[in-house]
Amino acid sequence: MRAAREHPRLVVAKGLGMLCLIGCSLAAGFLLGGGGDDDGHQRVIRTAQLRVVATERALRSEAAVLRETRAQLKRHRSARDRLRARLRASARSNVRLRRALRTTRRDLERARR
Repeated sequence: MRAAREHPRLVVAKGLGMLCLIGCSLAAGFLLGGGGDDDGHQRVIRTAQLRVVATERALRSEAAVLRETRAQLKRHRSARDRLRARLRASARSNVRLRRALRTTRRDLERARR
């Protein structure tokens, strides 16, 4: 969108160039494909079906990767939660130990007097 605002003539030229390329490829396909015979249409249909099958296969593999990534994320989150719980327990233990150390030092100081 920003490119259209900053360089409108360039965007129009690119659009026209793209339309020319599409038109040329359609004309070449028509001429090389034998015009309008059924065999050409069958090849187009077969090619489209192959593309659909390939796309479905790619989507299935992407879905499998996504499932694996989600499972891995779940494992990492549970490990993080376990580590957080251990960290909180260690912090509470440190507080108790420091308190016990203070009282022990205080008791030693009183015993020396």
